[in-house]
Amino acid sequence: MTHNKIYTKFMIEYDKANVTSSYPSLTKYEAATLLDRAYLALISRKLTGNNTRRVPFEYDTKAIEDLRPLVTTKRFEQKGGSNIVLNEYKFGMPDDLLYYIEGVANYGSEREIVLPVNHQIARKFKYTNSNIPWVNHPVSYIEGSEIYVLIDPFLHTSSPDLDGTYIKKPASFVVSLKKIEDDNNDGNNSGDNDDGGDNNGGGNDSGGDNGGGNSGGDDQTTVTPPVITPDDLTFANVLYVNITAAKADHIVYRVNNGTWNEYTWPITITETSTIEAYVVLNNIVSSTVTKTYTKQ
Repeated sequence: MTHNKIYTKFMIEYDKANVTSSYPSLTKYEAATLLDRAYLALISRKLTGNNTRRVPFEYDTKAIEDLRPLVTTKRFEQKGGSNIVLNEYKFGMPDDLLYYIEGVANYGSEREIVLPVNHQIARKFKYTNSNIPWVNHPVSYIEGSEIYVLIDPFLHTSSPDLDGTYIKKPASFVVSLKKIEDDNNDGNNSGDNDDGGDNNGGGNDSGGDNGGGNSGGDDQTTVTPPVITPDDLTFANVLYVNITAAKADHIVYRVNNGTWNEYTWPITITETSTIEAYVVLNNIVSSTVTKTYTKQ
């Protein structure tokens, strides 16, 4: 079922329940936001086992099948080692990651499962001047948008590749609604241009006489578009792109005309890329800003 069909079905059911309610009707973007939150809550319950079945993801065949379209494996970006912890290596997590499941350390001809642990346990596996650990299996822990992998310091002396399996972020209802509106606007604009030629600009003359169309546009609340940084549009190896907004309920972006995603942390690019972004605030959508970063 597509987002558009789910949204339509939700609004039909909501309208039925809203007949006897004193609450105001939801706007389109409020409804889409509720659907996004419900979708994420459903994924969380299936993953954690906090549900009526009381079974976590890895032991629940139904949950695995339900979430299979969102489960993906990708090679995480290496970000180097640590100068203090000699057997620790840092990797950047993909922008579309929602829940990390597991990783595999790849040494070329050899592969090992990487076990996720908490920070307290991870400290026991860090090779420092005061601690020489035995790491039977590589372990990992997460900080922010990065994952740290600890390997045996004697069996392996260089960084492995990390192939991570995770549940990716689902497509957003807010983003899908914006795309549908953009497509509709493109079609309407094309039709308006055709009609305008036949009517010799009659719409503009009417607006000029009455002043209604122009004054109505000025009264509408506008949203300040986001800012994409850095300002330097060239880079050498890896670039981390930030998107900020003065006020926003959602910041939405895409890279190289790909899928629209909600922005949560810096975007990592390793090749020439075009980034587009817009803001949703109080159900009003800003204009879209674009920047192209060129790898030299």
